[in-house]
Amino acid sequence: VNAGDINTDMLANEAVAMRKSRDKMTNCAFTAVNKLNEIKSTNKMLTKQAILITKHNKCIEDSMKELEVKLKSAEDEVTKLEKARLRQTNKLDALKGSLFLHDAQTSLAKNTIRGTTP
Repeated sequence: VNAGDINTDMLANEAVAMRKSRDKMTNCAFTAVNKLNEIKSTNKMLTKQAILITKHNKCIEDSMKELEVKLKSAEDEVTKLEKARLRQTNKLDALKGSLFLHDAQTSLAKNTIRGTTP
């Protein structure tokens, strides 16, 4: 081969190698684009899920606040009922004492009428 001669076999082999290299790069680019699209799709799905979870958490938080208000109201009602029960118990104790005194006076009156004293 002289300096001015062109080696067509070598050029053909280099062209084939370059084509294979280009095809590999094209395939890599397609794979990268497909992976990127998968990532975008996954990101959209995760964003939607995050929004749903945030809404769900807000609902739970609102429900908890509502339950706390109801619990406080129920506790207040229980306290009120306990105070009312205590007042009733005190009134009953007073009535028992009054009845005991009344029974004693009645018994004394009966004994006096009969002419007997204890």
